[in-house]
Amino acid sequence: YLYILMDHGFTWNYIRIYTLWDDPRHSFIVDSFGQEWSYLARKDLEYLCQTGCFITIVIVQIADLLISKTRMTSIFTHGIFGNPMLIFGIFLEVSLALFLSYVPIINNLLKTRPVHPKYFLLAFFFCYLLWGLDEARRLYMRKHPNSFIQRETYY
Repeated sequence: YLYILMDHGFTWNYIRIYTLWDDPRHSFIVDSFGQEWSYLARKDLEYLCQTGCFITIVIVQIADLLISKTRMTSIFTHGIFGNPMLIFGIFLEVSLALFLSYVPIINNLLKTRPVHPKYFLLAFFFCYLLWGLDEARRLYMRKHPNSFIQRETYY
C-alpha cells in the first residue's frame, strides 16, 4: 500500500493528511512531485493501493501454502507437484485475483484497479524471504533435534 503511494509521490509526510485526502471539498492536494491530485484521482489511487495490497496478500499466501506443506523436510526433497489439488488451488487463487483486478466491469463493482506488475516485486521479495527463513529453520531442526527452535516452532 505504502509502496504504491510513495511511487506516486506521496512520501511519509503525506501519509498524515488522510483527513484532507478523504474530503471531497478539498479540491487538490499537491504531491512531492508537484502534481495536483483531485478528489477523484486520489480515490482512484487509493483503490489502486488497496488492489495492490490484495494481490500482495494472495502472493504471500501462496508462499505460506508451500512453506506449510512439510514440517521437517525441505520443499526440494518433498516436491510440490505431487498434489494436483494443490496446483489447481494455486491456479484458481491466482486466476481469481487477476480476474478481480483486471476485468473492467469488476473494477467498477468492487472498486479495484489494474496493478502494474512492478508492484509485485516487493511481494515476491517477501515470499523468498519467508521461504528462505523457513528452510533455514527446518535445516536447523534436522541438525539439532530437541532444540529450543524445534520446541517452539515445530507444529
